[in-house]
Amino acid sequence: MNLRFSCCFPCCRRRAAIALLVGACLASPLAWAQSPLSGPNTGSTSGGSSSPSTGSTTPKAPTTVISLPKLVGPREETKSNASPTPAENDAVARFIKEAVGYLAKADDGESAAAAAALARNELINASTSAKGASVAYLTNYLALLSVELDKLMASPNMRVKVNAAIIAARVAENAKSILPPAQLQRPILKALQDPCDAIAVWGLKAAGSMLSARDAGIPPVAVLDQIAKTVKDHKLSGPITDEAYTALHDTFDVNASSAAPNPQALQKIIVELIDIFSARISSYKTNLPPDPSIDRRPAGWLVTQTGMWKVMTPAQQTQVMNLIAQMLNDAAQAAAAPALPQESFDQLRMLLTESLKAVQVIATATANSTLYGLVAKPLFPANVPRGSIPGIIGPVVEAIQKAFPAKP
Repeated sequence: MNLRFSCCFPCCRRRAAIALLVGACLASPLAWAQSPLSGPNTGSTSGGSSSPSTGSTTPKAPTTVISLPKLVGPREETKSNASPTPAENDAVARFIKEAVGYLAKADDGESAAAAAALARNELINASTSAKGASVAYLTNYLALLSVELDKLMASPNMRVKVNAAIIAARVAENAKSILPPAQLQRPILKALQDPCDAIAVWGLKAAGSMLSARDAGIPPVAVLDQIAKTVKDHKLSGPITDEAYTALHDTFDVNASSAAPNPQALQKIIVELIDIFSARISSYKTNLPPDPSIDRRPAGWLVTQTGMWKVMTPAQQTQVMNLIAQMLNDAAQAAAAPALPQESFDQLRMLLTESLKAVQVIATATANSTLYGLVAKPLFPANVPRGSIPGIIGPVVEAIQKAFPAKP
């Protein structure tokens, strides 16, 4: 088994991971002109929770100011106007065209990078308002912006596409509480299909916001299908998989809590989530996937009695429990390897500990006292001997397989 894998805890280093993806695609200051995971979606570099230092120094944003354009975004009165005038709509269209013009320039110079960063931030700012953006304003803004983002996503320049994907993600997040940003579907799909990890991860963030928006309705099949394909195309990347898991989970929750949940839509979401989970688990035996601790998340979601579990068919429930059993077994074997780095071992210990909680949920729901007795107490303190882990997990795996026998 190959035990050499990327190992950064997704719960506390997601910012750094995605920043590194952006850096891998961009070798200029433009990549860092805005922190990819800054706080409020206004394009600023401040706000939001901080993450632990990873030992690297974040490059500073360009300092050139003399050549920065003077972009004038929509006024607050325009953004909050429930009935924008034709003149206001024309002004919004001119602003978008002007800002996109700076983004479309494939210029690696510092001045051009700074201008593009400013344009990106202004386009993001234009999707939110302190007074509350109106439905009419956002409908018009998204319609105009989506056309331009679609053009930017067709650019051969990597920097142009990264900026477009970031805008799509941030604008979708800003708009989702007011109206579903469905107009952004075309550029989002292009971002999901891009071979660059940074663009794909922003595409997944945008897709998650679009699909989980209030009153979004039945998720588009094309986007749901592409989410799993994106994860596989990017070799089960940790940050990409984590964003895909989140997008599908949030989309399920929104659809399940709607006034009239659509059973077919819920099933489709579950099928896609299981597909990604299965692909990740299949890699454990021979080559641990990046960031294995993230796989505890679908393990917990899929067994939630009031959520996904009750929607799944008996065959799907059996499939999920056997995937969890396989994951526990292979992770335990990997954790026992003496050469495994400590940080990697800590990820696997987290995965095992949290996944056993998911098993406990099922043991309780099915009144399986044998299985419950095996997982009812914490099994993996920080000082647990590595060599003991397979022996602890083995009986649990056997009990799961006995309770949920897989069909030949």
